[in-house]
Amino acid sequence: EEELKLPFYSRIVKPLLHSLSYKIFKILPAKKETELYRKITHAHLQGKLSPRELLVLKYLASGLCAAGGAGISIRLLERPGLIASFILGGWFLGWYLPDIYLEFRKKTRQQAITKALPGVLDLLTVSVEAGLSLDSALIKVVEKSKGPLTEELALTLQEIRMGKGRAQALRSLA
Repeated sequence: EEELKLPFYSRIVKPLLHSLSYKIFKILPAKKETELYRKITHAHLQGKLSPRELLVLKYLASGLCAAGGAGISIRLLERPGLIASFILGGWFLGWYLPDIYLEFRKKTRQQAITKALPGVLDLLTVSVEAGLSLDSALIKVVEKSKGPLTEELALTLQEIRMGKGRAQALRSLA
């Protein structure tokens, strides 16, 4: 009963992607995995999607779009050259669709951070001028604000608490 309360993605799609990703891609080059992880992180989907699962999604989307292109072209056109181009076009569209989605999420997140930056910097400045230390001022900002920038600042504070140097944690934030 508890499992049925979970969203469809968590119950069905995520386990299916996970099992497919490890069956199909036992060996994924570290460079490619790092590149895919970077895209996932910039879109703020880490923990929700692994690099291997993203690769499976890309292949599935390619196959589905190619099949859709084939279906549309067979239904509407009767020239073999155009059918092949619809299939190829569908394949490329499906391959790049997940990348386009991740890029959209990344840009949306960056815009939200840019929009929140003046308010957060103002609150940080006021807190430091009021006599709080930088760490205390960051805690105050995290308590008073919401959004992606606040999430990143909270992560920075967590890294500092876990022993990472303040300068290094702030560099990671950048």
